Amino acid sequence: MSDNAILISAVLLCFTSSIVTFYYSKKAAYIHFGIFLLYNPVLFYNLVYNGKYGSSFLWWFYILALNILHFVIMLAWLILYKTKQKK
Repeated sequence: MSDNAILISAVLLCFTSSIVTFYYSKKAAYIHFGIFLLYNPVLFYNLVYNGKYGSSFLWWFYILALNILHFVIMLAWLILYKTKQKK
């Protein structure tokens, strides 16, 4: 699997989980999607235009790490939301 495929799958996973969050809470989904739109364009811009002399790996790693972290936070929120809803 190439590095671009890994990056695209992480971004799509985060985006898809944001859509799933929309079915449970619109307010939380808008917050997550807003955060998603804050850091991804900036990091992708830096990956494409400021990725010189090996620094593109740094931007690639930041995008991957933040998207995975964001996904884990959304997953934890969904689990907590569902467990509170059952009580």
